[in-house]
Amino acid sequence: MNKVLLIHPDLTYLGGAEKVLVNMIQALKEYNVTLLSSRKIDNVKWIKCKPFLLRHKRLRALQWIIYSNEINKIVQSLNSDYDIIIETQQVYINPKSNVFLINYLHYPYLIIPPPEVDNLIMRLYYLIQRLILIRRVRRINMVLTNSPFTSNLIKRELDIDSVVIYPPVNIQYFNSNIEWNNREDKVINIGTFIPFKNQIAILEVARLLPKIKFVLMGWYEKRDITYYLEIIKNKPKNVEVLLNVSENTLIKELRSSKLYIHLCPEHFGISIIEAISSGCVPIVYHLGGAKEIFGNLIHSWSNINELSEAIEILLNDEKLWRLTINNLKSKLTVFESEMLEKKIRDIISVIWRLKND
Repeated sequence: MNKVLLIHPDLTYLGGAEKVLVNMIQALKEYNVTLLSSRKIDNVKWIKCKPFLLRHKRLRALQWIIYSNEINKIVQSLNSDYDIIIETQQVYINPKSNVFLINYLHYPYLIIPPPEVDNLIMRLYYLIQRLILIRRVRRINMVLTNSPFTSNLIKRELDIDSVVIYPPVNIQYFNSNIEWNNREDKVINIGTFIPFKNQIAILEVARLLPKIKFVLMGWYEKRDITYYLEIIKNKPKNVEVLLNVSENTLIKELRSSKLYIHLCPEHFGISIIEAISSGCVPIVYHLGGAKEIFGNLIHSWSNINELSEAIEILLNDEKLWRLTINNLKSKLTVFESEMLEKKIRDIISVIWRLKND
């Protein structure tokens, strides 16, 4: 039977990248699939590896290179010969020449500085990483990615073409048609409590809009507890923080809120799609995947004053709110889990045919 190796070593977080992984496993259930990861996932063969341990925040990329070299050694040591290897987290390996290598590149963090990095020294640091890793990147036979935003960046920075396959969202699970009158003047945000997610910005907006309720829902790892505690310490009275909530609570909050705000230049943002499906009108950062995907249909902000103004406008204009959510909901079909699974199966089928010709 045709053999596929999925590589997703660090399963510490269970976020959007991991949803892609789970749906790939589902899409490839008819094949002989093995997963290399730090945590087991049901219904798939498993090879265990150590998770990524961040020791120095400012040298994350260098530490990840060292970690990826360890993963590469594991792959090279495997006795089994795999026909296709799919990386779903970062750039790790340099396989044998007869192996077809696919990489679902959510964002090339190791070799391209994230959008929030605007520091000459750090950009030089990333340039050095690129020089170290570029040969490994060139070995990839096919790059998949999560949005036109990331695809354009990969083309511009690495001169590599990529295929956009949106991360899966369970649209029907989150779907709600609860109307304006049955929702609160409430603004919600969902995400891991880490500095990149920028939840700290909500505190400033909430102080400007003291009569509006804001709800932060999320979780944190021990390594990010300082950031979480900073939010707790400085939040005004109109901000509520809900930690490690159940899915029922998450859906309840989404369906009772009018607005969802996204606070960082994320390459995709699954929570934005979940919010739209739940009937929340999103306001997103002006850079990132969501803005490029939805264009002028979605409201965006670039500074705190713009964000607070957009919140006030939407909470005082029922007609605009209805128009926005209806337009956005009409575009959700492409994010269904079945779409990703079908595209992956189609790609793998074509590869098998090419390898067997």
